[in-house]
Amino acid sequence: MTSLPGAPTQHWHNDVPGCFKKTVAWPAMLLPPQGVVVVAPLVALDAVSGPTEFYFGSHVNVDHGMGFWSAHDESPPTQHAVLPAKRGDVVVFDMRIRHRGGANRSPRRRPIIYLGVVKDWYFDRVNFKDTQTRAWDARASLTERKLFTRIDSRLYTARLESLVRERVPGGAALVAAIRSNASYSKVGLVA
Repeated sequence: MTSLPGAPTQHWHNDVPGCFKKTVAWPAMLLPPQGVVVVAPLVALDAVSGPTEFYFGSHVNVDHGMGFWSAHDESPPTQHAVLPAKRGDVVVFDMRIRHRGGANRSPRRRPIIYLGVVKDWYFDRVNFKDTQTRAWDARASLTERKLFTRIDSRLYTARLESLVRERVPGGAALVAAIRSNASYSKVGLVA
């Protein structure tokens, strides 16, 4: 990800919401995150290039997801901290915590490597969306789209592979060459 020269301070945001929106304060503090974000700056993140600022405690759901933290962004009720980092450092944080990138006042781009490390059951659909067919767009409700996301994404891939096999010279061999042979078992995979 890259912040361009002159980019303003970002708004406070969470990269993803917590998994359990109906769980409040005390039990939620005991729940581990579904993942962490690993940021590796490719340039120094300092007062000029704009380091990341974190809003302590904002990973905890205190109001059933009704916006307590976002309502207090202008005057946070907890401490917040700016975290400068040198090129080559690694910053790791709970992906539920509110944060923002500082303004890039430098004349250069501010590139970072952004990596989400998540539990094997979790997929970050906020920042990494599946590819869907046009028919999925026409689904009548958000609930239907949620229910059929995975099926439709697989349908999209199958249609794309079919088009390559049928219309690209040597397409069948091309698809076979890039497709997994699925000789592994998903059960027992260790990250």
